[in-house]
Amino acid sequence: MDSAGRVPTSPAPGIRGLGHRDARLAPGGRQLHGPGTGIGQSGNSKELIETLTVRAVHNGREIAFLLEGDDPTQDQAFLRPQDFRDAVAVQFPVRNGGPLETAPSFTMGDALDVVNIWHWKADWEADLRKFADVSDVYPYMAWDDYPFQTAVPVASRGDRPAQAPLTAFDPTFLPGWKAGNTFSNLRRTTHVEDLNAAGLGTLTPQPPDDQDVWGRGLWQDGRWHVVMVRRLQTRSDQDVQLRPGETIPVAFAVWDGAHGDRNGQKSVSTWYLLRLGR
Repeated sequence: MDSAGRVPTSPAPGIRGLGHRDARLAPGGRQLHGPGTGIGQSGNSKELIETLTVRAVHNGREIAFLLEGDDPTQDQAFLRPQDFRDAVAVQFPVRNGGPLETAPSFTMGDALDVVNIWHWKADWEADLRKFADVSDVYPYMAWDDYPFQTAVPVASRGDRPAQAPLTAFDPTFLPGWKAGNTFSNLRRTTHVEDLNAAGLGTLTPQPPDDQDVWGRGLWQDGRWHVVMVRRLQTRSDQDVQLRPGETIPVAFAVWDGAHGDRNGQKSVSTWYLLRLGR
C-alpha cells in the first residue's frame, strides 16, 4: 500500500513490497506430447505456462491482487476465428471459509457450491485504449445501409466501403448488447469480467450493475503483470465476501493466446489458502 493506505492499482513491475506465492499450474483441456511441451488444438507448440506469481494486499476496504507470469508473446487480438487472447482469472467459493477439504471443485465449482470468478482479458485491456471492431481487421469490408442505424455512414458503393462503428446502431437490433451481454457492451469501463459458475458449462456473467472488479494489465519484457481490485464487501450475494482475519480458498487460471487457449483449454491451479490480515 502507499503512504495514504491505498491498495496498488498499477500493474507496474515496481510493486515488490508484497510477499508472494507461486501458484503451480497444470494443463487443462489440452493434448500433451513430450515433457513440458503442449500442443493444443491449434497445433501451436510452445512451453506451457507452469507458474503464476501471486501477491495480494488489502486496506480494510479494498483488496488488490498482482498476478505475474512469463509469456513471450502479447496476444490481445480476438476478432478473427484464428485469434486467441491472453487472460488470467482468480476464483473463490461464494460460501467461503472452512478447510480445503470442504471447498467445492476447483474446476469451476459444483451444483452445491457456486464459485465467483474474476476474469481479466487482454483484448478488453486493448479495447479500453482503442475499441477494436471487425473493420479494424478487415478495413475493406463493405455492407449495405441498414434502416435501424441511428447515424447513416457513407454508403457502400464500389470501392467506398462503409465504416460505420457499432455505436451508430440502435442497440435494439444488436441483441447481445441489448440483453446486457458483457462481451457485447461497447461502453465497458473495466478490463475484468465478474462471473459465477456452478460446474463445467455453467459460466455466467453477473449483471452489468454488479460488474465491480477493476483491473489493469501490462506486458513487459516477455511477462504479464495484471492487477485486479475489488471492495472487500459488495452488495451482490453472488460475490465472495471478504473479511479481514479470515482464511479462504482461492484458485487461478491462465490462458495463453499464442497456444490457442480458450474456454476450457487453459492452465489451472488447485485451491490455495488466502489469509487476510487484520
